Amino acid sequence: MNHLKWMGHSATIFDIQRNLRNDPQSCEVTLVAKGHSVRAHRFVLSSCSDLLRNLLVDVPMGQEATIVVPDIKGSLLDSVL
Repeated sequence: MNHLKWMGHSATIFDIQRNLRNDPQSCEVTLVAKGHSVRAHRFVLSSCSDLLRNLLVDVPMGQEATIVVPDIKGSLLDSVL
């Protein structure tokens, strides 16, 4: 069986994620914790957490959502993403 190998795949994926995260127009969700907020992509949050996927499933596509996370420090939001 032949396999297609993409050299630099990991670096390319990280670059795409970094560019998407820095593009506020494509972020549909705002996470808020203790006075700190971070914009995020619905797809990324949904793919990383069943809880977030269940919260976001009822939000119509194209509509923005705000999720308050009261139990963590605001400075940790960046680390989570």
